[in-house]
Amino acid sequence: MILIKIGGGKDINLEAVVSDIADLWPKMKGNLIIVHGGSQTRDEIAKKLKIKVKVVESPSQITSVFSDKDLIDVFLMSYAGLINKRLTALCQKKGLNAIGLSGVDGRLWQAKPKPFLYVKQGQKVKIVRGNLSGKVYKINSRLIKLLLNNDFLPVITPPAITKEGEIVNTDSDLAISAMVKS
Repeated sequence: MILIKIGGGKDINLEAVVSDIADLWPKMKGNLIIVHGGSQTRDEIAKKLKIKVKVVESPSQITSVFSDKDLIDVFLMSYAGLINKRLTALCQKKGLNAIGLSGVDGRLWQAKPKPFLYVKQGQKVKIVRGNLSGKVYKINSRLIKLLLNNDFLPVITPPAITKEGEIVNTDSDLAISAMVKS
């Protein structure tokens, strides 16, 4: 199986990326999955809705987005909605039988919620609660195999879902790592 990660930055030419994937498709049909981000679009939509995107830094200098309920809604609008459907449509335009999904759909990406974050603020480290994020630990491999075995091209994006059914933001690179291991 080949996993292709498409980032969410401003300068990504999705049409060119999809054209390259279309060239691979005849050889890779049934073994190809796309995972995408959408940070640029998320930030643009959040700005229009006057929702602040708060970036926090861990003590190990890893940055992440603090995801409260409002930002989860923006994630759903931008990642699972706008970007996922546009990318899926581009794939269809190129003859790829793409199906757009988020990690929530079919419990594709199940995550353990993070009860708190360690956040570096100046020289201090603080515990911050109320963050709706999690780490993917379980993949619905049965759903992935069903799609691949029927010549669909899965186009997958965050967010993920917890065992309890709560939608959480997740790092797509770590989700890909979980997919490779499953």
